[in-house]
Amino acid sequence: MNYLNRIELQNFKSIRELDLELGNLNILIGANGAGKSNFVNFFKMLEAISAGRFAEYVGLHSGHPGFFFYGNRDCGINAKLTMHLKNKQFAYQFTLKQNPEEQLVFTQENIIADEATYSLGIGHRESHLNCDNHGGLCRRIAAQLTKWQVFQFHETSQIRGLHYIHDNLKLRENSANLAPYLLVIKEKYPSNYRRIIRTIQQIIPYFGDFVLDPLRLNSDNNRLDWRELATNLRFSASQFSDGSLRFAALTTLLMQPLEMMPSLILIDEPELGLHPAAIRLLASMIKAASENSQIILATQSKTLVDEFEPKDIIVLERNIDDSEIHFCSSFRRLDPCTLENWLDDYGMGEIWDKDIIGGRP
Repeated sequence: MNYLNRIELQNFKSIRELDLELGNLNILIGANGAGKSNFVNFFKMLEAISAGRFAEYVGLHSGHPGFFFYGNRDCGINAKLTMHLKNKQFAYQFTLKQNPEEQLVFTQENIIADEATYSLGIGHRESHLNCDNHGGLCRRIAAQLTKWQVFQFHETSQIRGLHYIHDNLKLRENSANLAPYLLVIKEKYPSNYRRIIRTIQQIIPYFGDFVLDPLRLNSDNNRLDWRELATNLRFSASQFSDGSLRFAALTTLLMQPLEMMPSLILIDEPELGLHPAAIRLLASMIKAASENSQIILATQSKTLVDEFEPKDIIVLERNIDDSEIHFCSSFRRLDPCTLENWLDDYGMGEIWDKDIIGGRP
């Protein structure tokens, strides 16, 4: 399995310095403002870098001063991602700084392989990963980054509309293309589709199946209609609750065929709007998916945290630094040995709620 095993990051938003090892399953917890969203935003920035849309991304996010730790543009944003690809270790390293034209540019961009460092140039506004240089190393790293996806299912309105039926190569960040994506799974991977439907029915017992066929008067589009189990009546997605739509999207993401699965999945607050029973079922799907894909979650849910082990938990806090001037995000993976006595009587969610491990206001 290809995976990201270490991330080093300096001077990005609230993160002054981070050196974090990642496993197959990583659950980020912490108080509001601790830095979970900033960690998620770094991966969104990586998506833009790998897609050749970095300059656009910077422009759409209020310019670049807000990307730097306390607006400090002098140091630049430094990042190094160490990953295993087909049993070999590679690293992708870059520094972002402001140029005299006040544009955010790569002042260094490197690939490290077999203890050798290969420069991709300096002063460019878009990554050179997609250049066919260094014996295919660039494209190999770029291909891996394109398989890392960030998902936020907070807003469900776009799921309810019409969708171009061929927008089905991958599930979008907000699952807006859930209808065409499910249609591909139904037609090419019927056993996976049936598993998805049965899982949704565990939480929505009146749900029978989705109706995903192309529209009769507009065959280039479909929409997420569904049928009720007992009556076989057909309804539109507007008659599915927000929580039901989110659970359907999460189930599709985590139970899709392995060939379609991202190699790294980052989900921001997947518990939003879900019943506790749905959250517990979600946890079991996350564990199963982590056997084939690397999973990172950012959550505020005690119920969800209760379903995982200490080794899976990363606690974020926002503490004042040694200079007593800046509040910095810190990341700390729990040591199971320090919690053995507590786990005899309490779940991880309760231990968090009792402020034994930190991560609270």
